[in-house]
Amino acid sequence: MTETLSLMTEANRCLVIRHLRQRYGWQQTHLAAALGRSQSWVSAIERGSRNPSLDDLLAIFAAFGAKVEVRRLDRERLDSEDA
Repeated sequence: MTETLSLMTEANRCLVIRHLRQRYGWQQTHLAAALGRSQSWVSAIERGSRNPSLDDLLAIFAAFGAKVEVRRLDRERLDSEDA
């Protein structure tokens, strides 16, 4: 399965993680076990009450076999788009 997900604002990060988990038919306990975390940790991430580190995000997406690409933002381009 190939999906392209643009990462990611804080607001939609939890929705993307929940969407992937549900799409794969996983319970929170399944994802938690794959990550070596608790179900309550996964729940807090999905609710947005806990902010995952970059390493956490990479591990979550790796659990689903998702390709993660990290790009450096061009600050000058961003500034010109805001003008």
